[in-house]
Amino acid sequence: LALCQRYYQLVGSGSGLHNTTTSSTLSVPFATVMRTAPSLSTGISGGSLRAYSYSSGNALISNPLIYQYLNPNGGGIQVTLGNSVVAAQPTFVYSDTTTPGNFVFSAEL
Repeated sequence: LALCQRYYQLVGSGSGLHNTTTSSTLSVPFATVMRTAPSLSTGISGGSLRAYSYSSGNALISNPLIYQYLNPNGGGIQVTLGNSVVAAQPTFVYSDTTTPGNFVFSAEL
């Protein structure tokens, strides 16, 4: 599995900060070091992801996903939120249990 994860990973969690009322910057660690800096798909695969913070509750993560920096160990991505949140609050991302979603990272040849 680790050899396959060097080329392709689905990530359904992360943590970060609501940097504005409509976006969050998230830290996304990889399970295995990837072959090279991966690309991030333009959408969420398979369902939905939500950002949660104590002060704002749940916010649906919507497209577009805008990546800031990625390296073989992980990276930081900026996401657009589907509803307004309190800025400058910590957040964590989780996959919706009814329609699980993932960020898709690929380091294919």
